Amino acid sequence: MPILDLPKIYPTFTPETQPAQVYLLEPDNTNNGTLIDFETRKETYQARTTANFTKTSIRYFSGDTLADIEWREFRSDLVEVQGREKVKLKKWLRHSGTFFWEFPVMFEEKGEMYIWKSNILGHLSLYLASDQETPIAWFERSRKWYLEGKGMVLYPAFLALHEDAVDIQDIVVATFFILEKKQRMNAKADSLASGRLASEGSNPFAGGN
Repeated sequence: MPILDLPKIYPTFTPETQPAQVYLLEPDNTNNGTLIDFETRKETYQARTTANFTKTSIRYFSGDTLADIEWREFRSDLVEVQGREKVKLKKWLRHSGTFFWEFPVMFEEKGEMYIWKSNILGHLSLYLASDQETPIAWFERSRKWYLEGKGMVLYPAFLALHEDAVDIQDIVVATFFILEKKQRMNAKADSLASGRLASEGSNPFAGGN
């Protein structure tokens, strides 16, 4: 059955974890996806990427631009957010390692420092730098699951925000789209590289200097 035709199981939360705002990402695609308000089902933000994958625009559904990102293969990526000065992406989103996609990633907004972290499953969570125990926003990718009595179901992707994240919601949305896209690009590159290595390992004629 096509994934879009699967019955959907929407997120539920306990009173202790109930976020202030939840957005569904449909489809679960950071190149060309839409964030939909879970309660009102209003389309609120959208990401649109050019056919050659060199530019992504994150827009309000009204059409106004929230952020433009230029993806450059041999030079630093560039970003322009809310009409601010265009800067190198790594200058705005400061990472801890050698490569941009290494986490944690920090940014400053309204005088406060924030940190995006990624766990072993690649799930993103946002924290205040002053409190790195309790996430103020988090993202869960879509997944298919078998439920007895229901068969295959789809748990849609969603972005959840507590009040501290709602205060800078536009920036949370922009940084989420950028970092989740980077994660997926990196995972795809690693998968392709692993496939090539596996293929060469099974081929007695492969190799060379």
